[in-house]
Amino acid sequence: MQKCFKKFTSLVLAMMLLCGVLPFAAAVEDTTDITSDTTISDSTEITEETTTTSEDTATAESETDTTSDNTETTEVKRHLSGGGLHSLAVRYDGTLLAWGGNTYGELGDPDIGKSDHLSELTGLDVASISASGHCSIMAKKDGTVWIWGANGVYSPKMQQVSKISDAVDVCCGSGSYYVIKSDGTAWSWGINSNGELGNGLVTNYRQLSQIKVLENVREISNSGATPTCLAVLEDGTVWGWGANVGGQIPGEGHNVSTPVQISGLEDIISVSAGDDFGVALKSDGTVWTWGKNTVGELGDGTTTNCSVPTQVAGLSNVIDISAGSGHVLALKSDGRVWSWGLNSTGQLGDYTLTNRYTPVQVKGLEDIVEISAGKSTYVGSLAMKKDGSIWGWGNNTTAFRTLLAEEPFLTRPIPIFDGDPDYTGGTSVLADMPEISQLFTGENHTFALCVDGSLWAWGKNDEGQLGVGDVGDQKTPVQITGIGTVETVVAGHNHTFIICEDGTVWTWGKNDQGQLGVGNTDNQFIPVQIQ
Repeated sequence: MQKCFKKFTSLVLAMMLLCGVLPFAAAVEDTTDITSDTTISDSTEITEETTTTSEDTATAESETDTTSDNTETTEVKRHLSGGGLHSLAVRYDGTLLAWGGNTYGELGDPDIGKSDHLSELTGLDVASISASGHCSIMAKKDGTVWIWGANGVYSPKMQQVSKISDAVDVCCGSGSYYVIKSDGTAWSWGINSNGELGNGLVTNYRQLSQIKVLENVREISNSGATPTCLAVLEDGTVWGWGANVGGQIPGEGHNVSTPVQISGLEDIISVSAGDDFGVALKSDGTVWTWGKNTVGELGDGTTTNCSVPTQVAGLSNVIDISAGSGHVLALKSDGRVWSWGLNSTGQLGDYTLTNRYTPVQVKGLEDIVEISAGKSTYVGSLAMKKDGSIWGWGNNTTAFRTLLAEEPFLTRPIPIFDGDPDYTGGTSVLADMPEISQLFTGENHTFALCVDGSLWAWGKNDEGQLGVGDVGDQKTPVQITGIGTVETVVAGHNHTFIICEDGTVWTWGKNDQGQLGVGNTDNQFIPVQIQ
């Protein structure tokens, strides 16, 4: 069932404005992305930059682009994108889901007003999506590009960007926008105070301008709040431009307005820009990082900045990467997800709030096909399973509040949308438990043993009695993971023993007298096998 946001959302937004997360209206107005279906007055269309005279330019801007062959794409380039205060997802049936903050209309639904809500939009034929800050951008399979959200005013209506009919991928930062065309060229417009548009300038730019130097572009990533851009070309090289505070564009100054190649990287197939650091995925399945490392963003076991791309040890067979504001997600070919870096809101999904300087496995996830790390700490982490279900974890005070449990920080993944391809409802769906065969109760908590052998728990958890990690009390059932098929449950006041189908015995909970038999007197918050 869809849950309402807490009334303190407005306070959170005000705090973010003071912290510089929200773009100031005046700056956004200077870069207003003007479109063919705009509701903003005193505006001109976004048009491709040209070197013709002013008279010729006027003519060029009034004409419709007819150079494209309008070849449609059938593949969805990206299903998930976590922004600054909102998130976007594309279901297998093509439905666009948007949820989280909606102050500037970033959910793309004029009918819901400025309320934080779930927006579910059909019939869009989406090819790619991107969310960042309060901005949203979408490429359709017909090659057209559409934007909505932060224009300095409430802009919920999706507006088509003029003169683009052959887009194959899109990306957005906090007020800057990027398009990759079918011919491999890359184009940009919007806020440009750090050179993030890559057009050789450091001034905001209304026109659609080609990013210099780059050809045969495969992918572009913008970090969001600290606007660094990375691009990977079809030849496997990586290029960077924009803000350079953490040395993520080695050998360059603080603002880099023209893309430069990042040495030490080859055979790269994907890149992702975090706040002042970069992540690259090689064709051999290894992951490489460089730049700022104050909270372990580089995954090298230290907090020392490093401007030289270095391989992340212990990771192999990686097929997808995503960098957030201070953390990184990596998807392996076995469908499992690993994470490292900042964990202040549970965005690593390891049942803790502890920063991790080397990769740890996200608990309770398998069969994952796509991942997205939120571009601010106000948005956590997202993953899509093979069955189309969407899971989330991390900050639950803004972007997930309408969808998930009540606790502010989700340190474990929770399903937020069902994977049923016939799903058409407009509310969030918490995973239904399988059929229950038996119930067991402790002093202030309950277990449900299901017919499939899974074990679920809810209630008080101050001493680890639920076995789901140090995540606080749980008001709804949470599955206990890592234990196999359960046959027998013995629940004490605050500790539990189980026997699994394979004959193994597991225990967790209160252990002040050594009652668990695990060789110490520490409370156990997750199941421990008794040897």
